[in-house]
Amino acid sequence: MRPIFTILLVCSLSVRAHAETRTLALYLKHPERVSAESGQMMRSELKRLLDPAGIDVVWKDFVDRKGREDFDFIAVGSIEGSCTAGESDLSIGTSLRARVILAEVAVAANRILPYFNVDCPHLMRMLGNRNNPAMVGRALARVIGHELYHILARTSQHPNAGLAKAAFSQDDLTAPGMNFDVTSLGRISRVAIAKRGKALQLGASHPHISS
Repeated sequence: MRPIFTILLVCSLSVRAHAETRTLALYLKHPERVSAESGQMMRSELKRLLDPAGIDVVWKDFVDRKGREDFDFIAVGSIEGSCTAGESDLSIGTSLRARVILAEVAVAANRILPYFNVDCPHLMRMLGNRNNPAMVGRALARVIGHELYHILARTSQHPNAGLAKAAFSQDDLTAPGMNFDVTSLGRISRVAIAKRGKALQLGASHPHISS
């Protein structure tokens, strides 16, 4: 009976989340540092990852931001360095087994802020010979999705499995089938449902991701 109960739990969570869909405006700084093909894959993959949590991502260019935005959640991300496929520099000698920071979310007074940045040079080096446009886009979506988990769920905690876990391998970034685990989806969904449609306002940029 336990496997049946688990399947029902996952289905119930997904249905409830979709019934309570919330919009997330994702303002991206320096989107030109991602190729058109990689950007298309990035958007598609992030949608796949966040759909089960009932989060609808609306992509926005940071230069077009306005003082007031009618969205349930707002996040600002910055692309640091080039994420163009084929430009990784493996001569630096970074081992794929070495632990590097691929992205960071801003924190102040133990509070998660809606700002993050992605370190593309580190990401491209970790991808190694898998840095074709599609794989770059998929990897970007998963790194961004991880940071959005912290922002949306308002937690610094990491589960042991799934997209919200603390460390990624090369396969975690590129192989098919990577998703948020049920615990992480539940954390995101609970905060999203609690919003009850109340919009957030976009404030000033945090120095952590300033240009």
